[in-house]
Amino acid sequence: MHDELLSRLNAHCMHWGTEPQRVFDDWWSALGHDLRSPRGEAFRALRGLVAGKGGCELLSVRETLKQQNLIKWLSGLHTNDEHELIAHRLWVFALAAAPFDVESTGDLAYRALAQEQLDRIKSPRPPAAETTH
Repeated sequence: MHDELLSRLNAHCMHWGTEPQRVFDDWWSALGHDLRSPRGEAFRALRGLVAGKGGCELLSVRETLKQQNLIKWLSGLHTNDEHELIAHRLWVFALAAAPFDVESTGDLAYRALAQEQLDRIKSPRPPAAETTH
């Protein structure tokens, strides 16, 4: 059930979309819907049982790596090496938002954190300025 739902969640990221904000909004909405469904609640409850060595922290990394559509989409937004880390953060924020009602304070707070990560990859930090001694 765990891997089956991960495959379904992976399909929610329409990596071929040309409007990054729309892709993100649609992904967040669909993911939240599935994670709040009875099947999603079961998925979240089972995570601790399927985690194994490394606990849920390492499980979240493995879950992220199975979401290749999300990673592919993020890597296409900008050529930097942070797309897998940002995909992981988006996934963790989506999991954290799932227990909250849609548009509730908790949901909106985690969505804002996820949005910050998306903005980061769309507008990466400029290179560090060289310092002279």
